[in-house]
Amino acid sequence: MEDKPLTTRTIKASLLLAPVIFFLFGAFGHKNWAWGFALGASLSLFSFITLKIVVPMLFMPGSPPYVKAILGLTLWMKMPVICVILYIGTHVPSITPGAMVPGIAFIPGVIVLRAIGDMMFESGRSRRAAAMMHRASLEHDTVPIRSARKTHAAEPLSEGA
Repeated sequence: MEDKPLTTRTIKASLLLAPVIFFLFGAFGHKNWAWGFALGASLSLFSFITLKIVVPMLFMPGSPPYVKAILGLTLWMKMPVICVILYIGTHVPSITPGAMVPGIAFIPGVIVLRAIGDMMFESGRSRRAAAMMHRASLEHDTVPIRSARKTHAAEPLSEGA
């Protein structure tokens, strides 16, 4: 499909799809659910970015020896951000806390759907390639089919001819 890694495609798809879902909730009159979903999706996206982008950047070749300290600081600084988002989601009256659950499950859902979509695309592409190869082999290997010879049982051989 694309040459970009699944992480990059997941982040792009999430950044495009989450606002659409947010605006759909708002357009249908569920603003409390929209804000809850937005908080949950932002929390999920924040966790995904720190896990898949920040942590591998710390362990790149040539990184300084104090990488473990930076990693520990990064992981410990995640906790206050997560706590603040969860506090806001549960204590602000205009936000539905239950809507944070599908928002938090949003990134794993996008990952699963992207992986399934990629597998379906690859399967379809390999089936089309196999069908084209089969069709090409039939065109190159065509041998005219001859019908079986008729027997001469209906006419006896004449002697002396």
